[in-house]
Amino acid sequence: ATARFVQLQRCLADDRLAEARALWRHLQPLTRACFAEPNPAPTKAALAQRGWLHDELRPPMLPASAATADALTRTLALLALPA
Repeated sequence: ATARFVQLQRCLADDRLAEARALWRHLQPLTRACFAEPNPAPTKAALAQRGWLHDELRPPMLPASAATADALTRTLALLALPA
């Protein structure tokens, strides 16, 4: 969702707060899911769901839980982000 976060930053920089708030409300579920567990587990899980890499972490790090992975799947679908 990089383009949407860039758009959010531009709205803030241009003092378009109503538009920034609307964008943030739209992006907040993704941010919440990405930070539900220590990184990089949720980030790698989301990228693996997109087929961009394997969901593997070196010990002692653990992959994202099934609950976080499910939340990411739902959130990515709701945001309709292109693969």
